[in-house]
Amino acid sequence: MDRELIRRWNARVKEDDVVIHLGDFAFRGVLKPKDYLDQLNGQIYIVKGNHDSHNDVKSIFTSAVINYGGIDWWLSHRPVAKYKFNLCGHVHDHWKIKRGGSHVIVNVGVDVWDFYPVDINEILAFLAREGVRVGKEVDE
Repeated sequence: MDRELIRRWNARVKEDDVVIHLGDFAFRGVLKPKDYLDQLNGQIYIVKGNHDSHNDVKSIFTSAVINYGGIDWWLSHRPVAKYKFNLCGHVHDHWKIKRGGSHVIVNVGVDVWDFYPVDINEILAFLAREGVRVGKEVDE
């Protein structure tokens, strides 16, 4: 499975792409995270997940906010329902989207994206198909 995940990652991610991985980068195993990172394309930043304290992942990030398309996106390992848009990992294949009030949480784990990394444009297209309006008009 590792070889296939690496192949799918590199098929989607180019050398200069910025990737923010939302945690649980590697579970305890034979290889160290650096062994995987050396095989993956992209400039990779890791938000620490609950399994990353046991696998030598060196990350100073516990969460992050990016602004894309004029919208702030909260990036975290665990789902957080206090931000308008939250991208998270952690939940594996339990769900792809959760809505509550004015909050939308999208699971970006590979388990629900055909085992490929997902980019922001795919997320935006998915949200549009789900009927979620994303844009400045959402905040008005």
